Amino acid sequence: MVEQFPFKEAVAGSIPAGPTPNSAGSSNGRTADFGSAYRGSNPCPAADSTRYARSRLSAQLRIVLSDRREPKDLFLMPYFVYILRTSANTLYIGQTNNLSRRLKEHQSKSSKSAKYLQYFDFAALAYSEKYSTRKEAMQRETQLKKWTKKKKEALIKNF
Repeated sequence: MVEQFPFKEAVAGSIPAGPTPNSAGSSNGRTADFGSAYRGSNPCPAADSTRYARSRLSAQLRIVLSDRREPKDLFLMPYFVYILRTSANTLYIGQTNNLSRRLKEHQSKSSKSAKYLQYFDFAALAYSEKYSTRKEAMQRETQLKKWTKKKKEALIKNF
């Protein structure tokens, strides 16, 4: 049995009825002429002021969000791409925004360390580059990872 809510009738009865189609409209009910009540006037006079307030609020919100998205103007956080040489003479490439902290994590073999490096006795910094955005650092990291070991060794040698 479906339970009826007692306030349903009260709420439904308090909603004003909308306009009804004129008899001059189409007989199939697909198009309806709602009369002159809505022609040339706003059906809700408060809608214009509400739209205006929303657009102003939206503009203010965009300004606040744009300030939050652009930390470049506030301060520059450097990002690093680095190459580590392991005890087995293999190379590991990574990127971070705090190079000294990341090196300590790798050396301590903590859970934040790269799993690959946990298999080696040690890993020493062989090369690093500094970038102003994370996007640039990630793109460079991807580029270096695609290089052959010979090309990476040449880069390190010239460092």
